Amino acid sequence: MAIVKYEIYDNNIYQEISEEDSEIIKSLFSGKWSYFDNPSCGFSEDASIIFGSEVFLPACDGDPIIKYGSKYFAISDKERRDLDKILKKYGAIFPCP
Repeated sequence: MAIVKYEIYDNNIYQEISEEDSEIIKSLFSGKWSYFDNPSCGFSEDASIIFGSEVFLPACDGDPIIKYGSKYFAISDKERRDLDKILKKYGAIFPCP
C-alpha cells in the first residue's frame, strides 16, 4: 500500500492510498526505463508517493515525468492524467499551486 504526501502551501496531507489505487499507480510506474537528467519541471518530496522506502516525485508542473532517487522516468500523457485523477481523490492537486 502507498502513501500520498502533499504538504504544499496550506495543505498537510499524509494519507494512505487504497490498495486498489496503489496497484494502479504501481502498474503506471512498472517497467519504465529510468535515466539521469536535469529536467526543469520542479520536483518536491513534499508532493510525493511513498511505497515503503521508495519515494516517487511526480513533476510539480504536471509534466509526465517522475523522479525516483537520482533518476527520472517518463510516463505517457494518459498515464499522467490517470495518476493525477487518483491523487486528486486524496487532496493532492497537480500542477502544484
